[in-house]
Amino acid sequence: MKIPSPRLGVLNFKGAAGEIIAAGDTAALAPLFVSIDHGEAAPPRCDVLLLYCDIMSDGRISNCHIGLREIIRDSGACVVIVATENPSESYIAAGKQTGYGRANLVLTLQRNGISFTSFFQRLFTEMRKGVSMPVAWVKLAPQVPGHEHSDCPSTIFACEAGQIVFT
Repeated sequence: MKIPSPRLGVLNFKGAAGEIIAAGDTAALAPLFVSIDHGEAAPPRCDVLLLYCDIMSDGRISNCHIGLREIIRDSGACVVIVATENPSESYIAAGKQTGYGRANLVLTLQRNGISFTSFFQRLFTEMRKGVSMPVAWVKLAPQVPGHEHSDCPSTIFACEAGQIVFT
């Protein structure tokens, strides 16, 4: 899938704490996108969505009346990054397949400081060069058992939408 002129969306359900994190992320990533749209109560239409939220153990998102799959569906994003730290058990509950709302889904366990924005800057730069997301991901964070990635956030990457590139 080729995405010409990728648009970044930001959706925050964490209030002031989420705004601070989102501001740093968008400042770092803005040069890689043609536009940035911030959602308030509803997800913005975009190609890449940064979602700032707390996911409860039953999969529900705090301060939100819809679930993760509905957010993905409503945004139209093919890449969705939950940019705040949540436990893996919460992600398992929130990420259950529904038949809609599929995307290359990145679920953050630990941001690891500036590693989060640095990693996604490098990933999206590779994608702008025509390298597909899964290939770029493995290039930046080789999937070798026991290999430490001190320059990467700790995440779960569900490659549901496949080979996405930016053009």
